[in-house]
Amino acid sequence: MSQSTGTHLDSARARLRDLVNLVQAQIDHVDSADPALAASFKALVTEMALGPATEVTPCPHCGQLGMKGATRCIQCWSKLTPS
Repeated sequence: MSQSTGTHLDSARARLRDLVNLVQAQIDHVDSADPALAASFKALVTEMALGPATEVTPCPHCGQLGMKGATRCIQCWSKLTPS
């Protein structure tokens, strides 16, 4: 998978997480929310299996964002100390 494809997937998942949180807040806000609606939404979110957001950190050499535990920068290939 190329870096741009991985970045695109991460941003798409981030947008989905934001939308999930927005819809959940709207369901929670309605006092008489239909329990079946809440259960269906929970099942949908579970099926999407978004998982937690990827932890990223900027490269101290070039500033490119990369995975927090990386040992090399994906942009400049500088050696990194995993955090």
